[in-house]
Amino acid sequence: MNGMKVMSLVLGYFVACVFSSVVIADHHKPNPNRMAGKGVYAQLSVGANFQSNQDVYYNGDVTVRGIGGGLQITYDPGLNVGGAVGYQVHEWRMAFSIDHYNNDMKTSQTGTSSLVTTKSSATAYLGHLYYDWKIKELPIKPFIGVGMGLIGVNMDISNYVSKDDYVMAYQFTLGFSYDINPKLKLSVEYKHLNSNELSYEIQNDSGYKDFMYYQVNSFGMNMSYRF
Repeated sequence: MNGMKVMSLVLGYFVACVFSSVVIADHHKPNPNRMAGKGVYAQLSVGANFQSNQDVYYNGDVTVRGIGGGLQITYDPGLNVGGAVGYQVHEWRMAFSIDHYNNDMKTSQTGTSSLVTTKSSATAYLGHLYYDWKIKELPIKPFIGVGMGLIGVNMDISNYVSKDDYVMAYQFTLGFSYDINPKLKLSVEYKHLNSNELSYEIQNDSGYKDFMYYQVNSFGMNMSYRF
Protein backbone atom coordinates (compact mmCIF):
# COMPACT_ATOMS: atom_id res chain seq x y z
CA MET A 1 0.00 0.00 0.00
CA ASN A 2 1.57 3.28 -1.08
CA GLY A 3 1.68 6.45 0.98
CA MET A 4 -1.09 8.26 -0.90
CA LYS A 5 -3.56 5.41 -0.40
CA VAL A 6 -2.69 5.24 3.29
CA MET A 7 -3.23 8.98 3.80
CA SER A 8 -6.47 8.93 1.79
CA LEU A 9 -7.93 6.17 3.94
CA VAL A 10 -6.85 7.84 7.18
CA LEU A 11 -8.18 11.27 6.22
CA GLY A 12 -11.42 9.80 4.92
CA TYR A 13 -12.05 7.97 8.15
CA PHE A 14 -11.22 11.05 10.23
CA VAL A 15 -13.67 13.23 8.28
CA ALA A 16 -16.40 10.61 8.77
CA CYS A 17 -15.62 10.45 12.48
CA VAL A 18 -15.82 14.24 12.84
CA PHE A 19 -19.16 14.63 11.08
CA SER A 20 -20.81 11.67 12.84
CA SER A 21 -19.75 12.79 16.30
CA VAL A 22 -20.89 16.38 15.73
CA VAL A 23 -24.33 15.15 14.62
CA ILE A 24 -24.65 12.92 17.69
CA ALA A 25 -23.61 15.68 20.08
CA ASP A 26 -25.81 18.41 18.62
CA HIS A 27 -28.93 16.25 18.94
CA HIS A 28 -28.67 16.14 22.72
CA LYS A 29 -31.42 17.96 24.60
CA PRO A 30 -30.37 20.76 26.98
CA ASN A 31 -29.28 19.40 30.34
CA PRO A 32 -28.03 21.47 33.31
CA ASN A 33 -25.59 18.70 34.22
CA ARG A 34 -23.94 18.43 30.82
CA MET A 35 -20.53 19.86 30.03
CA ALA A 36 -20.54 23.29 28.52
CA GLY A 37 -18.85 24.52 25.42
CA LYS A 38 -17.26 23.48 22.17
CA GLY A 39 -13.67 23.82 21.14
CA VAL A 40 -10.58 22.61 19.33
CA TYR A 41 -7.81 21.04 21.39
CA ALA A 42 -4.31 19.66 20.88
CA GLN A 43 -2.76 16.88 22.92
CA LEU A 44 0.65 15.35 23.63
CA SER A 45 1.03 11.94 25.23
CA VAL A 46 3.71 9.64 26.63
CA GLY A 47 3.42 6.20 28.15
CA ALA A 48 4.73 2.72 28.75
CA ASN A 49 3.54 -0.17 26.61
CA PHE A 50 3.50 -3.92 26.93
CA GLN A 51 3.41 -5.73 23.61
CA SER A 52 1.75 -9.12 23.63
CA ASN A 53 3.81 -12.18 22.82
CA GLN A 54 3.49 -13.25 19.20
CA ASP A 55 3.10 -16.62 17.56
CA VAL A 56 4.17 -16.26 13.94
CA TYR A 57 2.32 -18.41 11.43
CA TYR A 58 3.80 -19.63 8.17
CA ASN A 59 1.12 -19.97 5.48
CA GLY A 60 -1.49 -20.55 8.19
CA ASP A 61 0.57 -23.14 10.08
CA VAL A 62 2.65 -22.75 13.23
CA THR A 63 5.60 -24.41 11.48
CA VAL A 64 8.04 -21.80 10.19
CA ARG A 65 9.86 -22.78 6.98
CA GLY A 66 9.87 -26.42 8.01
CA ILE A 67 11.96 -25.67 11.12
CA GLY A 68 9.25 -26.92 13.46
CA GLY A 69 7.76 -25.44 16.58
CA GLY A 70 6.81 -22.14 15.00
CA LEU A 71 8.32 -18.75 15.74
CA GLN A 72 7.49 -17.35 19.17
CA ILE A 73 8.51 -13.77 20.00
CA THR A 74 8.48 -12.09 23.41
CA TYR A 75 9.11 -8.41 24.11
CA ASP A 76 10.47 -6.13 26.79
CA PRO A 77 8.25 -3.24 27.95
CA GLY A 78 8.66 -0.18 25.72
CA LEU A 79 7.85 3.49 25.37
CA ASN A 80 5.22 5.20 23.25
CA VAL A 81 4.79 8.86 22.36
CA GLY A 82 2.14 10.61 20.36
CA GLY A 83 0.03 13.61 19.58
CA ALA A 84 -3.54 14.37 18.63
CA VAL A 85 -5.81 17.15 17.46
CA GLY A 86 -9.49 17.07 18.25
CA TYR A 87 -12.77 18.86 18.70
CA GLN A 88 -15.07 18.66 21.74
CA VAL A 89 -18.83 19.18 21.66
CA HIS A 90 -20.10 18.99 25.25
CA GLU A 91 -19.64 15.37 26.43
CA TRP A 92 -18.44 14.12 23.04
CA ARG A 93 -14.94 14.41 21.65
CA MET A 94 -13.47 13.33 18.34
CA ALA A 95 -9.78 13.32 17.52
CA PHE A 96 -7.16 12.19 15.07
CA SER A 97 -3.99 10.79 16.66
CA ILE A 98 -0.55 9.60 15.62
CA ASP A 99 1.20 7.32 18.14
CA HIS A 100 4.58 5.62 17.87
CA TYR A 101 5.46 2.44 19.78
CA ASN A 102 8.91 0.92 20.33
CA ASN A 103 9.80 -2.43 21.89
CA ASP A 104 12.98 -4.48 22.08
CA MET A 105 12.55 -8.18 21.46
CA LYS A 106 13.43 -10.37 24.41
CA THR A 107 13.47 -13.73 22.61
CA SER A 108 12.80 -15.10 19.13
CA GLN A 109 12.54 -18.86 19.43
CA THR A 110 11.75 -21.30 16.61
CA GLY A 111 11.58 -24.41 18.75
CA THR A 112 14.97 -25.69 17.65
CA SER A 113 17.08 -22.53 17.63
CA SER A 114 17.12 -18.90 18.67
CA LEU A 115 17.21 -16.05 16.18
CA VAL A 116 19.12 -12.81 16.65
CA THR A 117 16.64 -10.49 18.36
CA THR A 118 16.35 -6.82 17.53
CA LYS A 119 13.23 -4.69 17.81
CA SER A 120 9.66 -3.99 16.82
CA SER A 121 8.19 -0.57 16.12
CA ALA A 122 4.79 0.64 15.02
CA THR A 123 3.04 3.90 14.13
CA ALA A 124 -0.74 4.11 14.44
CA TYR A 125 -2.90 6.67 12.59
CA LEU A 126 -6.34 6.55 14.21
CA GLY A 127 -9.60 8.45 14.32
CA HIS A 128 -11.33 8.38 17.72
CA LEU A 129 -14.69 9.05 19.32
CA TYR A 130 -14.74 9.68 23.10
CA TYR A 131 -17.41 10.25 25.71
CA ASP A 132 -16.66 12.19 28.93
CA TRP A 133 -18.77 11.85 32.06
CA LYS A 134 -19.37 14.80 34.36
CA ILE A 135 -19.66 13.78 38.02
CA LYS A 136 -20.51 16.67 40.35
CA GLU A 137 -18.96 15.08 43.43
CA LEU A 138 -15.60 14.38 41.77
CA PRO A 139 -12.92 16.73 40.38
CA ILE A 140 -12.02 14.12 37.76
CA LYS A 141 -14.01 13.02 34.72
CA PRO A 142 -13.91 9.41 33.52
CA PHE A 143 -13.96 8.85 29.78
CA ILE A 144 -14.18 6.02 27.30
CA GLY A 145 -13.19 5.93 23.64
CA VAL A 146 -13.03 3.80 20.53
CA GLY A 147 -10.75 4.31 17.55
CA MET A 148 -10.08 2.89 14.12
CA GLY A 149 -7.53 3.54 11.40
CA LEU A 150 -4.23 2.26 10.06
CA ILE A 151 -1.07 0.95 11.67
CA GLY A 152 2.35 0.50 10.10
CA VAL A 153 4.44 -2.18 11.84
CA ASN A 154 8.14 -2.84 11.30
CA MET A 155 9.49 -6.24 12.34
CA ASP A 156 13.28 -6.21 12.31
CA ILE A 157 14.73 -9.67 13.01
CA SER A 158 18.28 -10.09 11.73
CA ASN A 159 18.62 -12.59 8.87
CA TYR A 160 14.91 -13.35 9.00
CA VAL A 161 12.60 -10.47 8.16
CA SER A 162 12.73 -6.69 7.98
CA LYS A 163 9.80 -4.93 6.37
CA ASP A 164 6.89 -2.58 7.07
CA ASP A 165 3.29 -3.64 6.60
CA TYR A 166 0.16 -1.44 6.85
CA VAL A 167 -3.16 -2.89 8.02
CA MET A 168 -6.34 -1.78 9.75
CA ALA A 169 -6.14 -1.26 13.52
CA TYR A 170 -8.65 -0.83 16.32
CA GLN A 171 -8.28 0.74 19.76
CA PHE A 172 -10.22 0.85 23.03
CA THR A 173 -9.44 3.61 25.56
CA LEU A 174 -10.42 4.09 29.19
CA GLY A 175 -9.20 6.92 31.41
CA PHE A 176 -9.70 9.88 33.73
CA SER A 177 -9.10 13.58 33.14
CA TYR A 178 -8.58 16.58 35.42
CA ASP A 179 -9.01 20.23 34.42
CA ILE A 180 -5.96 22.13 35.67
CA ASN A 181 -7.55 25.34 34.41
CA PRO A 182 -10.01 26.25 31.62
CA LYS A 183 -7.26 25.72 29.01
CA LEU A 184 -5.16 22.82 30.32
CA LYS A 185 -6.29 19.27 31.01
CA LEU A 186 -4.27 16.35 32.40
CA SER A 187 -5.36 12.79 31.65
CA VAL A 188 -4.28 9.28 32.51
CA GLU A 189 -5.45 6.43 30.31
CA TYR A 190 -5.26 2.77 29.39
CA LYS A 191 -5.28 1.79 25.72
CA HIS A 192 -5.60 -1.57 24.00
CA LEU A 193 -4.52 -1.59 20.36
CA ASN A 194 -5.08 -4.52 18.03
CA SER A 195 -4.31 -4.97 14.33
CA ASN A 196 -5.58 -7.06 11.48
CA GLU A 197 -3.32 -9.79 10.14
CA LEU A 198 0.18 -8.62 9.19
CA SER A 199 2.22 -10.42 6.55
CA TYR A 200 5.97 -10.32 5.85
CA GLU A 201 8.17 -11.78 3.18
CA ILE A 202 11.07 -13.75 4.57
CA GLN A 203 14.46 -12.34 3.61
CA ASN A 204 16.26 -14.23 0.86
CA ASP A 205 13.35 -16.62 0.57
CA SER A 206 11.15 -15.16 -2.14
CA GLY A 207 7.56 -16.33 -2.22
CA TYR A 208 7.37 -17.28 1.44
CA LYS A 209 5.39 -15.21 3.90
CA ASP A 210 4.80 -15.22 7.63
CA PHE A 211 1.65 -13.92 9.34
CA MET A 212 1.16 -12.36 12.77
CA TYR A 213 -0.95 -9.87 14.73
CA TYR A 214 0.17 -6.73 16.56
CA GLN A 215 -1.37 -6.28 20.00
CA VAL A 216 -0.24 -3.83 22.66
CA ASN A 217 -1.52 -2.55 26.00
CA SER A 218 -0.29 0.86 27.13
CA PHE A 219 -0.63 3.14 30.15
CA GLY A 220 0.11 6.82 29.73
CA MET A 221 -0.43 10.48 30.53
CA ASN A 222 -1.76 13.21 28.25
CA MET A 223 -1.61 16.99 28.40
CA SER A 224 -4.28 18.78 26.39
CA TYR A 225 -4.57 22.46 25.50
CA ARG A 226 -7.92 23.89 24.50
CA PHE A 227 -7.89 26.80 22.08
